[in-house]
Amino acid sequence: MDYVRDHLEYLEQRRREEHKEMLEKSGAVVVELAKRKPTIRRNLQFAKWADDQKMDPAAIRNEWNAAKLGPPVGKGDPGIQVVKQGIRAARKYLNELAARGFSLTAEQVLERLPQ
Repeated sequence: MDYVRDHLEYLEQRRREEHKEMLEKSGAVVVELAKRKPTIRRNLQFAKWADDQKMDPAAIRNEWNAAKLGPPVGKGDPGIQVVKQGIRAARKYLNELAARGFSLTAEQVLERLPQ
């Protein structure tokens, strides 16, 4: 039984080390993929709020405009559509990163993007 426990502990330690290495290497790839995406920071913030805080598009639009993190998003349905498109674009970007071996959340990517 000790073998199984020790083996599982080793596997968990190895997984943590690999995850740490992946995070360390991800910075350059994040920046490279974001170069051609001028609104990626906004879109990732939308995705972060949608995923972490379970906000709907209207609440995200209102939060974005209240926080004044960038140019305001339009009012009404056009603003909601901008948020929906932004969330889709952010998820596409996260999938591109995952395809390159970097499984990151929107929050982790935001931390790695230059200001």
